[in-house]
Amino acid sequence: MKSKKKQGLTTGDVVKMLDGLITRSTVTRYFDNGILTGWKNPITGRRLIDPESVKALAKKSGIELSEGMENWPRRGRPIKTISKPSSGGGPSFQ
Repeated sequence: MKSKKKQGLTTGDVVKMLDGLITRSTVTRYFDNGILTGWKNPITGRRLIDPESVKALAKKSGIELSEGMENWPRRGRPIKTISKPSSGGGPSFQ
């Protein structure tokens, strides 16, 4: 049976979600003081913040979420695509 991967926001994601009204260090402090909830990776120490706690903080503080952020967490990051030349050769330097 596969374990379900936890979905969380990085401190940078939270800053974007709140339209830059607070800094990463403020997000970290809010997490450490229990204002924002989530979990900490025991190996890397990175904080992953629960999106619902960010939404609750925004609502309580009267902050509007950035456009398109109300549906977070997103389900994966965009895939970077690389266009390949149509002919069989490598890169052409002209």
